[in-house]
Formats: sequence, structure tokens, C-alpha cells
Amino acid sequence: MDIKKYKYTLIFASIVLTACGGGGNSDTSYTASDGLDTLYQVYYQQFSPSLMISQDFFGLSQYPINNKIIKFSDSSQTLNQYVLTQNKLFQPTEKQDAYLTINDDIWTYQYLPDVLLQLKIKKIDLSGTNIFDRLLPGYREYGNFPDRPTSDTNLNLTLTKLFNNHGQKNFPQGSLCYQVVETQWNKNYLQFDSSNNNAYFDPTQSDFLSKKAQEKEYIDYINNIFAQPYYALREGTWNNIAWFASEVLLASKFGQYSSHVYFSQYHYDALYNSNALWTQENELKGYTPQEIDPTDSPTTQQIIRELNIQHAELKDGCFAYNQTAYNTIKNLNGIDFKTFSQPTSSFFFGKRIYSWNQKDGVIIQ
Repeated sequence: MDIKKYKYTLIFASIVLTACGGGGNSDTSYTASDGLDTLYQVYYQQFSPSLMISQDFFGLSQYPINNKIIKFSDSSQTLNQYVLTQNKLFQPTEKQDAYLTINDDIWTYQYLPDVLLQLKIKKIDLSGTNIFDRLLPGYREYGNFPDRPTSDTNLNLTLTKLFNNHGQKNFPQGSLCYQVVETQWNKNYLQFDSSNNNAYFDPTQSDFLSKKAQEKEYIDYINNIFAQPYYALREGTWNNIAWFASEVLLASKFGQYSSHVYFSQYHYDALYNSNALWTQENELKGYTPQEIDPTDSPTTQQIIRELNIQHAELKDGCFAYNQTAYNTIKNLNGIDFKTFSQPTSSFFFGKRIYSWNQKDGVIIQ
């Protein structure tokens, strides 16, 4: 087993969070003549003790299209956080646009008047293809089923039910899905919490500078391990606000990375959104699926399974479905589905927020 290769991939492999699946009969671009009036998403939520999710399920959401525009529950709502660009600091009380324009195979998300995300979309014909392999690409080969026991096998019952009861069923004619193959923000920007709950009082800037030094040391260490640098330390001062971020040079699907901001004598944890171009093709080149070696430890075998599944999701995954495909999925008997009726723009892009209270239990937004 090539330990270094696995370590490299484990550190840098991205996780696809939206609905996913296997290959279709043909690929074409979306055109206005398709008559698409609603986008539908389906995502698989695994059992997760850390998120207090005791049983796996499939999440369902839908997004009506009016005049080629999708609005979300947070469209035209206040930001509730700072947004920093090179030219402006947006205040938490300002309103975000947060809407998506559907235009042929290019979809554009307008977060703020001058902060845009462009997505290149590929339409995939699902007619006659396997439903299970579309929803969960790679799981047929590498998923945790009873013949591949792990500690969470019995807690992912929905996955097992789908495989046992519907594993050989196919999509009907007219089923389509939409895959994201390229993304790019039009500019770099940062987001950080408007409350002091996410900040450290740092009047001398020592904590901020210490953290930056630690980050640089870590990046240098990682980059020296491998033949080609993977991380880069980005830093700057915009509107008298210092910041730094660790960016993956190959880019991530929606360009978001951990970062830090120094503002008004406070050190904030932040998110850095890069304008680097991400392509599905480039990311797929970063990993080749590996055979499971039965002589490896259970932990190593599970790591390889997860990496292989991530690769399958990236290659064959879907961002959204049309109504025919969606109805076929949600009408599968005996499957645990949860409907999210007022999804936010973050939810649409797979950035789900998990919280908990005594009355409702786990809340996913």
C-alpha cells in the first residue's frame, strides 16, 4: 500500500455533499427549451454521532424557477455577518441578494451586487439508468453493507433498505439531472461572524500574528512532503482589515477555505472565498480509485472505501434533478425521506448548518 499516496489524498480529497449518482445514457447542455420550471435536490445524510443524527435518511428540497430566477429563503435578507472584499466591508445589517439565474448551461449566483459565482452545468439523461447508483455512486462497490461490517452498518438502515429493495430499479424516460462541472467566483472575499462569540480580544494583534505563523509553518511542512505544492498562504489588508487564509492551489468546488481576520482589535475566525477556477476534470485527476487490500487494517480499508466513494461522487454525482427523476426517487417505498421546505442558498450549495434544541432535536438548515 502506498501510504504517502493515501495520506495525500485524504488530506486534500473534497467531499461532495449534494445528490450524487452513476453515469447516464448521454450528456448534453441544459437549454431553455427544456421547459425547466423547478430544480429538485436529493442528498444522503449518513448516521453521525457528532451531529447527533441517530439514523440516516435522504433529504429532499425543491426550488421553483420564475423568469429564469431561483430565490431562496434568505434572498433579500440581512447578511448577519461581515463580508469583506478588496473594495468594501459589507455590514451585517446590509441585505444580501442571494438568488440564482438559470441561463442555458451557465448558472449565476448573485450573493451581493458585485459578488457573483458562475457555475457551468452539464445535463445528464438518466433514462434507463440505475437509481441506486445515481443516488449513491460508489456505494454498490464500497458502501458499508452487512457483508462489509463496520461500527455504523446497522445505523445506516436507509442505505441498506434502498439497496435491498430498490437496488435494481431504473429511472423512467424523461429523467434528467444537472451536474456542476466548473465554478468560479468573480472576486476573492471573506465572511466572518458579526458577533463576538466567534472572536478573540487581541489588542496587540499577537494572537492573530501567532496563528498566521503557525499556519505558514504547517503549509511549508505539507508542501515539502509532496512533489508539488498544494497549499498557499494568502494574506492582505483590505479596508484596514488584515487577513490571511490557507488556499488549496487546485481549487475547491465552491472556493471556500478557513481563514482569519483582524478587525477592531478582535481576531475572528473567517471563511475565505477564492476566485480560482475549479473544474471537475482537474479534481478527478487528483486520485485514482484503489483496490481494497484485505490484509490492510480495518481503518485503512475504510479510508480507501471513503476515498473511492468520494471519487465516484465527484465523477458521477448530480447537483439537481428534474421533476420526473425527483418523483421517481421520492416515491420509493420504505425509504426514510425528510423534506426541507424553506431551504437557504447555503443549503442549496451543500453548506448545511446543524443545530440542536430540546424541543425539536437536530435542526438542519
